[in-house]
Amino acid sequence: MKDEILRYLGYKNNDCDDEISSLIDECLKELEVISDFSYVYLKTNKLYDFLNKEDYINLLNGSNEYILCATTLGYEVDKKIRYYLASNKVKALVMDACASVYLVDKADNFEKTFGSDRTFRFCPGYEKTPLSDNKEILEILKPLKPKVSVLDSLMLSPNKSMVGIIGLGVKKDKTCATCMFNNRCSYRKEGLKCLIK
Repeated sequence: MKDEILRYLGYKNNDCDDEISSLIDECLKELEVISDFSYVYLKTNKLYDFLNKEDYINLLNGSNEYILCATTLGYEVDKKIRYYLASNKVKALVMDACASVYLVDKADNFEKTFGSDRTFRFCPGYEKTPLSDNKEILEILKPLKPKVSVLDSLMLSPNKSMVGIIGLGVKKDKTCATCMFNNRCSYRKEGLKCLIK
């Protein structure tokens, strides 16, 4: 997880100083205490209208059913990041990166319960899909009471949240070709890769 956090912070060779390394350790310990990880999902084979887009069709091709999901670390994490923005901007930056990676790691681990034959988690906003599709998914998940909402700006609240789609019955890993930063990746420009396969 630490390597991924360093990548978020821009350390391409994971070569950070002791101060940053210590801050990462501190932030991860804080996240274990203050985060309120929540994950709700619906398993279905119903093809909702909003899924009639090329990127979703490609994702779900070969799947026999799929999952709509919403996950978050809760509002206390947002509050802590805002607190550090006022008191320690470097730690705020590190906490923000740690929280992003921590959420993905928690969600990835939870999703292992769906089995190995599944796609990667595709979130609205990737490729050519609109962020407004988050509203569609959350409306469908509303009976499950997800602890996530969409603001007028289309940002998610709490900030450290994700809404996504996972195909079941077929295995598809995340690759450079499916990454939302594919055409503007600083790693690829330098002939490098991040931790994505």
